[in-house]
This record gives sequence, C-alpha cells and structure tokens, in this order.
Amino acid sequence: MSRIQKLRAQDLIHVDDGFINYLFELTEILSDDVNDPCHYPIIRVLLVLNEQYMVASATAVADPTPLPTPLTNRVVKCLSLYGTHYKTFGENLILLLNRETETSMQLLILKLLYLVFTTKATYEYFYTNDLHVLLDVIIRNLLDLPNELTSLRHTYLRVLFPLLAHTPLSQPPHYKKKEIQKVMKLLAGTGNTHFEAADETTLRLVDRVSKVKWLLEDANNAGEIARRSLGISLSPTDTASNISVADVAEVTEKPGVQTRSRKAESEAEFDISRTETSVWEPMRAPGPAYERGRDRERYRDREWKPTQEDSSESSSTTA
Repeated sequence: MSRIQKLRAQDLIHVDDGFINYLFELTEILSDDVNDPCHYPIIRVLLVLNEQYMVASATAVADPTPLPTPLTNRVVKCLSLYGTHYKTFGENLILLLNRETETSMQLLILKLLYLVFTTKATYEYFYTNDLHVLLDVIIRNLLDLPNELTSLRHTYLRVLFPLLAHTPLSQPPHYKKKEIQKVMKLLAGTGNTHFEAADETTLRLVDRVSKVKWLLEDANNAGEIARRSLGISLSPTDTASNISVADVAEVTEKPGVQTRSRKAESEAEFDISRTETSVWEPMRAPGPAYERGRDRERYRDREWKPTQEDSSESSSTTA
C-alpha cells in the first residue's frame, strides 16, 4: 500500500524505533540464505518507509496543522546509531541497484542513498570497496539511460554529488577520477553525438558534481561547458544547486515500469537490421571450395584408392 498511497504523518508516528530495528536485524539474520522469500521484501519495506518519511518531511512545511512532536525518519536514525551492525543491508542496496530494472525501485534505493550521503553520521556507513562498486553502477546507469529519462538521470546526479564529496571516496587515491570527468562532459552534451543537448537542470547538476574539490580541472569544467552550450553563466548559488530533500522525494514512478536501456535498445535495432539483411540476401550456389570440403568429409575415414584418372595424371607427371 505504501508504494501507491501516501501515508499520513499521524500513521507514521506509530512506527517506532523497535519495529525498524527489528526489520534491520532480520536482514542480517537472513543474509546467509539467498533463497529466503522474506529477505528482499523486508529491504523493500524499509525503502518504502524511508520514502514515506521523506515525502512527509517535504510537505510538513506547508501543513497548516503541525504535529505535536516532530516526525523523525527512523530508518536513517537507526542507520546513524547502529549502522555498523547492519552492513549487510547496505551491501544488498548496492546489489539491488546493480540488478534492478524497475524504475520505481531504483528511485527508492537512490532516495535512501541520498540521505545516507547527506547525513554526517552515515558518511562512512559503506565500506570503501562497496563505494567503488556503487560508483561503477552509477556511472554505468548514467551512460545507459535514454535521453528521455531526465528525472531518473537527475536523481542519479543528485546522489552522485554527496557520494563523491562526503564519503571516503573523497580521500586519495581517488577512484575513477578520469572516468567521472568524461561522463560529466558527455552528460553536458559535448564529445559524443549519441547524447542530446542537456537541459538546464542536468547542466546545473553536472556542474555541481564537476566542482567536487578533487574533480576540479584547470579550465575545462562543466560550468564552462554550460556557459558555452546555453550562453549562460552559472552563479555560485546556481552551481551549488539548491538541492533539498523535496527535490529527491518528489521524483516518483508507477510500480512495474521498467527502465529503458540505451544499450539494449541499440542491440535490438542491430539484431533487427541483421535479420532483415539475412532475409533479403540471395542464396549462393556452392563453389569449388564447398565441393572440395564435401570430398574431404566423404573420404576422411576411408582408405583412399587412386582412380584411373588419378593414375594417368601421376604417370604423366613422372614422365
């Protein structure tokens, strides 16, 4: 129900710390049994509850009847206090993001990752090696998203900035620095004809990522790309990007909608073109090489005996 309906803040108040801790403990208990049918559904419950907390906090400002007690995101609270005991949950988040093709599930994972990387107490929740894997997945997905999926692309970029700026990835040796810079240039609309001109939000988010301290280049950064592409100059306020929880929380998709893949679509088009070519390709008559091959096949396991023609050729050659 929580995936298709917004819960009231009065309902979320009844979700206490003990219930959230129990769900996290279950993910650890079931971590050794990949076939347990409850393992990933429990993780999904935690992801959905986190989204409900984000939506509730984003709309609380406009609510004329504030709650008697502030609403706390108990999912993030639990990770902040006991994250070291629930490492399996984080590993499964990365695994799910790597495999997930449903857009709504990707968004649920990205929303929690955004809060983890923007909450100081959880900056170091993930192991560094896991962060490397996560960065690889994000880079791959950013390059694979079709041009039309702007909302999902924006969410990935919003998660990428705190991932690079706040986590252990900000410490040397810097992982995939050159690759990240190349991806930012591509997303800004330069260097590759397969990417359409970027919209202003994408350019602003790309500029924000490119200005992470350890990614800065001398002059050819995405801010300069934005200025050349759109004829605009991004002010410090714009490049800092007024990203808030509301920006991430408001991005939604219907359950069941599959994320389109640039790679899969291009491969499908290639297969179609090959099929059409093979249908119209004329049949060729077998040539001498084909006949020689048949002869070799026919006599491979037999004892070869010379014919009268072969004997005459042999005698003439000897003579």
